[in-house]
Amino acid sequence: MQELPNGKRSASPFTNRVPYAPGLTTKRPATASAAVQLSATKRISRSEACPCGSSMRFRDCCGRIGHGAEATRVDIAAQHECLGRIRRAGELLLRGESRRAAAALAGLQPGDVTQAAIALDTADILLECNNTAAALPWAKRAVDLSLGSPVAVARYDECCALLKRRETRQGEARLIGSVLARINARAGSPRHRLRERKVHIVGKLDNIGGSERRALNLYRTLSKREVPVTLWSTVAVRPEFAREFPVRGISPESTPNGGVLALISTYFDCPWLNSSAFERIVVCHNLADHNRTLLSKLEQIESNPAAPLVRLTFPSRMFRRYMDLPGQVQYSPVDLGHFRRQRPPARRERLAVGRHARQSVAKFHPNDPAFCRELLRRGYDVKLLGGAAIAEAFTGDANPLPQLLPVGDVDARTFLEGLDVFVYRKHPHAVETGGTTIMEAMAMSLPVIVFGEDCGIAELISDGQNGFLVDTEAQALQVLDSLRTDASLARRIGSAARETIERVMQQQSSTLTDFYLD
Repeated sequence: MQELPNGKRSASPFTNRVPYAPGLTTKRPATASAAVQLSATKRISRSEACPCGSSMRFRDCCGRIGHGAEATRVDIAAQHECLGRIRRAGELLLRGESRRAAAALAGLQPGDVTQAAIALDTADILLECNNTAAALPWAKRAVDLSLGSPVAVARYDECCALLKRRETRQGEARLIGSVLARINARAGSPRHRLRERKVHIVGKLDNIGGSERRALNLYRTLSKREVPVTLWSTVAVRPEFAREFPVRGISPESTPNGGVLALISTYFDCPWLNSSAFERIVVCHNLADHNRTLLSKLEQIESNPAAPLVRLTFPSRMFRRYMDLPGQVQYSPVDLGHFRRQRPPARRERLAVGRHARQSVAKFHPNDPAFCRELLRRGYDVKLLGGAAIAEAFTGDANPLPQLLPVGDVDARTFLEGLDVFVYRKHPHAVETGGTTIMEAMAMSLPVIVFGEDCGIAELISDGQNGFLVDTEAQALQVLDSLRTDASLARRIGSAARETIERVMQQQSSTLTDFYLD
């Protein structure tokens, strides 16, 4: 994940970019005109209008492929076929058909195009289809054709960064580890008794998402232990959170101070972090692309004269291994009393399949709209809370349509009560370090189907026992068909899912207070 200007987080820099944008919106016709077809092999003056219909001169358009003044013959038909396939891939991607979009581009080469904008569009499409290696030469072609335009260079750098992402993160983790070691060496013994047994929980509570849920649920858990706990927000708090929790706003006149600080993620500013007299600081590192913001927070803490001890927590064993840093695994606390099914699932003719998540395209796979269409075709109802983020992909579709609800339109527990099966898949460029929404669905006794790659909570699922782990849409469809025909299987898996979350929460709750205060 990475921070966006509006404070939200996305899986990668391009998940909020329209992938099919500049070059394919020219007046070029979708198919070759009769004039173009007739002129496919005729000699054309380089100063004439290009017969492909682009309104450009031939020498600046299709005539560029010869790279020389003598090149006056061009296979216009082949050029149109190439451009038509790229245009088709862009249209498919806008409809959430990433698999078909990638197939439309199969076999094309960067040298097949002569306009930088077209090469750039193709790189964008391939990036969204999770084929970064194939996108790189197209981005390089855009750089060459545009003579190094900043946009093309930025896209090329983006491809390179993605291909080196794991190596980069490992280097960042080593730097984090060295700063953390210096801080704790200065802090001295971790066994000293706290002078002030109180906890400050700090988050950015203006949205609905995993970090926000973690902060609220941690407050709910610790406040039951007769420990003085204060819940803080770095920004104006979301109204429904303010109604349920005693949230304090941070301001220059009112900041956390003393005792223990629990910092829930690091994507918000904390100008008081280098001066408030904390004895211990616990930093929840739960976003894969926020190593640099974590490092920035640690550098602030290192300059704090109070010399607090610092510990890290991770939302899954998977992410702790990924980072290779010291710290404790703490799954996001789940309110088991709230997330409990109030009535048994109704036996419906059409099973309701869906999920809830932060309203961001980063939380969806680029082929999810196509998958939803297949579910509808097979007779399932599809409900997505947070699905308004992909609503445009269904523009022009005939009924039936998926139910796409904005986040906050309905309470998460109420929404889950209306599902029969929970299916989770993310954007392929994202690392789902935890997966609070999956745990909430399991607590609701729902059978969950999880695409397990780079998903932390997948480690709590034993395939076929308390949920299902799949790699492909075909596997997910096979599991869904089994659940539809075998109601007892759905009940057994859902019951085991609830038992798993109860056990994990019980084990974790018994040590949580000691971790923060002992």
